[in-house]
Amino acid sequence: MNKTNLGQRIKYFRKRSKLSQMELELRINASFGSVSRMENGITNPTKETLFSIAEALELSAVETATLFGINISEENTDFITELFDNIFQV
Repeated sequence: MNKTNLGQRIKYFRKRSKLSQMELELRINASFGSVSRMENGITNPTKETLFSIAEALELSAVETATLFGINISEENTDFITELFDNIFQV
C-alpha cells in the first residue's frame, strides 16, 4: 500500500470500514461529493480533514500515519503510537 496515492489510501480504509462515501461525509461533517473528489484526486483534504477521517474510521496511529503517506518501520511503531496518543489526548 505504500506506493498508493492519497485518494487510494482514503478509499482503501473507507471500504475496509464498510462505509459508503456518504456515510463518511456525514461522520466528518463534509459536503456532499467531497469524499468522491478526494478519492479521485480532484481535491486534496486538509490535514484536519485527514485527522477527522482517521478518527471516523477508527484508524490506529500506524494506520493514520499510513493515511498521511508516512512509511513506518517496525522500530518506529511505538514512537508513532505515542505521538498520535499525545495529539489525540487519549
